[in-house]
This record gives sequence, C-alpha cells and structure tokens, in this order.
Amino acid sequence: EYPSTVSEAFLSSSDAYYFQMCIEQSYKENRMLSISVYDACFPVYVSMDIGVNDLTVMTFFQVVHGEIRIIDYYEDSNKGVEFYVRFLLKDKNYIYHTIFLPHDSAKRDAVIVENVYCREFQKLLSHTDTRVVVLKSTDKNINISNAKIKFTRCVFNLNRVSNLIKWLNKYRKKWSEQYGKYLDEPLHDMSSHYAMSFIYAMQAVSHIETVTGNKGALQKHKDAVDSRKKAI
Repeated sequence: EYPSTVSEAFLSSSDAYYFQMCIEQSYKENRMLSISVYDACFPVYVSMDIGVNDLTVMTFFQVVHGEIRIIDYYEDSNKGVEFYVRFLLKDKNYIYHTIFLPHDSAKRDAVIVENVYCREFQKLLSHTDTRVVVLKSTDKNINISNAKIKFTRCVFNLNRVSNLIKWLNKYRKKWSEQYGKYLDEPLHDMSSHYAMSFIYAMQAVSHIETVTGNKGALQKHKDAVDSRKKAI
C-alpha cells in the first residue's frame, strides 16, 4: 500500500500503479456511477480469482451494447465450491450465463485446482443453464494490457463495487532496489486478488465477443455513454 523506500516514494504513481490513471479517467468521464447499471434483460457473467487457502474474489459483469458494466463483486476466504454455488444461486438475484474460472498453476495435493473447481461447478450447476469456462493461459502482462484497454468501456456501480475499485487502485508493479526502478511485473499482495478477478473479467469479455462475433463494441459503448449523459 505504501512505498517501501524513500527513492520509491519519489517516483510518480503512473510509473507503478497499473489502473490508477484508468480509474481517474473513469471518474472524469462519468463512468463511476452511484446508480445501478444492471439490466435484467441481459445475462450476467462472473469471473473468479480463486484462493485455495487465501482470498477468493468474484466480479459480476454484463456486456451491453459494447459497454462493460461492473455490477457487483464478492469476496470470501477458505470456502469450497459448494458454498460459492449456493451463494450465487440463493444470495445473488441474477441469471448467470457463464462462470469464468482462471487457468493458473495453483495446486493442492498435486491436483490442479482450476480443473477441480471446473468439474465441481459444472456438477453443482448442472440443473441450471449456467456454463462454466476455464480461461486460457495467457501472459500476465498481456492480460493487464487488455484490461487497461477495456477499462475505457467499463461502467461501475459504486454502491456495489467501491471496495473493488479501492483495491484495483493499489495494484502495482514490483520495486527493485537493485535497479532503482519498478520492474515490469506485478507485486503480489492483497490487491492482487481483486485485480486478477477484474483482469479475468476483461479476458472473459474478449472471449465473449469472439464467440458472439460482436463488432463495433467501442462505438456502441460511446453511444450508450452519450445517451446516458443526455438523460442526465
């Protein structure tokens, strides 16, 4: 959360924090809203950063006319798949299209966790129309870059996701005392769980738009923002 050395403190935040400028721009462009951006006519997607013995963070989002709506988030720790499925179906009043799980190297007892989660989610959601997709393994810096690009299309419901935004704002690069600069790799700390859940959501948007063949998403988003401004 804070610089660990004096020299680190004097570097500009734009050198270190991945999403800080994106968040500032979102406020300027009126994309941080205190009203609900949820539309019951469109499906809801969920991306998860899975913490085996750590924090699990879910990001709930919709893709509406090219606009990415971050409608909700949830965090918990040391819970199993059954708990999360029950929570999604009982405590969150959404109709889910797809649950997106991460493709990572986390293991427990020599078992690849994302595969276990995928099978368990599929089994427990088999009575619903909800799909479960494991995202492809992709270079982390490419995923971060993709998330920063898509941030320009994101609209946030601050009443629901303000804590998610707070931690996104703290997600930063590693500092190297040896080289006196930030390295081109993220620091793993508390903010990582929130950031990865959001980053996976943006990777999921790429998947959704590839599968659905969605064209002109950015222009549709701009039209939606302009329409909202006129309504205000």
